[in-house]
Amino acid sequence: MMIDYDKEADAVIIHFTHEKVVKDKSLSPCIFGGFSKKGTLVEIQILEVSQFEKTCLSGKKAYKYLTNPRKPVNISSI
Repeated sequence: MMIDYDKEADAVIIHFTHEKVVKDKSLSPCIFGGFSKKGTLVEIQILEVSQFEKTCLSGKKAYKYLTNPRKPVNISSI
């Protein structure tokens, strides 16, 4: 698994495999699934992450946590 944050697009992309995405499907507002030719979920794209309320885990903090899961997260700072 790999997680990217695209500052210009204001999006977090969670890649599950290295397969090529051939079709995107809306899963909910601002969340899309990218699927391979075989129909496998390849990635999830979360758009407009900076627009989420402060009570939600920000894209930047999610990226930091998910790329270093051994480091404890200070819940009060989220």
